[in-house]
Amino acid sequence: METATRERQTSRTSGSQNDPSANGKPLSGGQSRVVIERVQPQIDGGQYPVKRVIGERVMVEADIFNDGHDLPGAVLRFRHESENGWRETRMTPTVNDRWEAEFTVKGMGRYYFTVQAWVDHFRTWRRDLKKRVAANQEVAVDLQIGAEMLDEAAQHANDADRQRLKQWEQRL
Repeated sequence: METATRERQTSRTSGSQNDPSANGKPLSGGQSRVVIERVQPQIDGGQYPVKRVIGERVMVEADIFNDGHDLPGAVLRFRHESENGWRETRMTPTVNDRWEAEFTVKGMGRYYFTVQAWVDHFRTWRRDLKKRVAANQEVAVDLQIGAEMLDEAAQHANDADRQRLKQWEQRL
């Protein structure tokens, strides 16, 4: 029993995974700051399907990087040809700008996948805040910035997530 996956590649620019730009359009005034290269597996740049059997995992890897010191974020989106909506899983960095994620082939037919990446402003803020706290620096302004980021994310979240984001905003 063979199934096939077909690869395609995209890049995103957004502040977080729940960013309103998740529809693929860059944020206003934003230029694409993220590069996605060397997506694997692929055959002839995605022209031909990669074959797998039911139950087998498809490990997807890509080089993902951006300009500056901000941290990127990335997801692997995938779907069976019979599905309308995409499922997604967070990609994790390995070494030297290489990221990976996987999905399991559940049935016969073609699977499509795409890699999406963005500048993750929240993760960058969190990393920098930890450094400032460890160095005993003043962080009042940083906490205000974090609260504003949570407020903006809450405006675009579902009800359950909105409530949790507002709680975190108040804690900051």
